[in-house]
Amino acid sequence: MNTTTNLILSIAQYTLPALVVFFAFKSLLNSYLGYKIKITQLQFLNQKQQQYSPLKLQAYERLVLLCQRISIDALLRRTAEASTAATAYFLLIHSINTEFEHNATQQIYVSEQSWQKLSQAQNQTIQIINQAYQSLSPSSSTTDLENAILHQISQLTHAPAQEALFLLKQEINQLIN
Repeated sequence: MNTTTNLILSIAQYTLPALVVFFAFKSLLNSYLGYKIKITQLQFLNQKQQQYSPLKLQAYERLVLLCQRISIDALLRRTAEASTAATAYFLLIHSINTEFEHNATQQIYVSEQSWQKLSQAQNQTIQIINQAYQSLSPSSSTTDLENAILHQISQLTHAPAQEALFLLKQEINQLIN
């Protein structure tokens, strides 16, 4: 019994410190590997963001330009060459739709809310132009159409493109800061 006890004590004397060292080493190794994995993930995310951010900013720039180009003021400047209200109407609607279609791919870089606001701006601007055009007689001039559009827009608190522009600016600020 004494020999068995001595043998167990002798084994425990070497095994227990070895187990403590093993578990300490395993714990340190797990911490170190977890740290290395997090560092690698952060580096990957940083690299991804450095590649993706310029594209995202360019998309926001293009969509801000879209807001400017479908604003009523900018649109009305494009009708100066139109000889009739019908021609101006066609130019306005065509210009809005062309601008929007040209920038449709940018929706992958912005929030769903911003893209919906831009779509609403497009639709509301077309609706304003439609209502103004429908209020005119067939022989109306371009100036008559412009005045009718300005009257329609004066009844709103904000121009549709301005609301979309405001939302885009908020998202750009969040992206940059």
